[in-house]
Amino acid sequence: MKNLDKKNKTVIGYIIIGTCLLVFLVLTVSALTLNESYDPETFCLDVVPAHTIILIDKTDAINTSQQHFILDYINREKNKLKDHQKLSLFTLTKDAQMSTVPIFSKCNPGTGEDANELYQNPKMIRLKFDKLFSEPLLAVLGDVFSDNTDTQSPIFETIREFSYRDDFSSDVPQRTLIIISDMMQHTANYSHYRGRINYNDFSKTAYADEVTANLDSMNIKIVYLLRDHLNNIQGSRHLLFWDKYFQAMGADVTEVIKVR
Repeated sequence: MKNLDKKNKTVIGYIIIGTCLLVFLVLTVSALTLNESYDPETFCLDVVPAHTIILIDKTDAINTSQQHFILDYINREKNKLKDHQKLSLFTLTKDAQMSTVPIFSKCNPGTGEDANELYQNPKMIRLKFDKLFSEPLLAVLGDVFSDNTDTQSPIFETIREFSYRDDFSSDVPQRTLIIISDMMQHTANYSHYRGRINYNDFSKTAYADEVTANLDSMNIKIVYLLRDHLNNIQGSRHLLFWDKYFQAMGADVTEVIKVR
């Protein structure tokens, strides 16, 4: 009987030690999380590990087929985000300054897929993701294609302004810029509607110096919106212009998707 009591005490002791270790682990994880500076509006930590900016060109009409593709594409990009990575959505207008005011900009608060059920609640995390991140993004996208015509397309200027953002500077380990556009730069200073599109000629102009941007190690993706009335301009030569521009700015074009 004494041996049984001794064994029971040993088991109970192990249980107590295990419980204490579990509580310590939970408290340690909670403390580390609380110590991280957390923005309740954007769900971002002080240090953003990765930031994806999506720029939608609203300066010309986007047909229904292209709209469906864009919505699906953005949804796929959203689902690629890991915890605490940032997604920002902008629309290109004739005013480059206004084009750099995001219509959506938040960090992924977590989907619960990688949650540890020992001290986290995956279902609650997923509900938080849907309510505070996914649903607001979908609401914004519902209105993004309204009033999509303008007199100018300052693509260069908008890209330059992005490079000035603290949350999109070279200090951010991973930067991705996705441009959804026909890529037709059109301002008073320079336009793809006028003259020959040649990057070497362009790079020698004073205007090229004005729109220089710091895009070092940036990942560039282009959703190339094809337009019937631009058949004589759009194509491989036009895309080569942009490829050379991004290379000169220190970036790499890793994806081009043509959408008609």
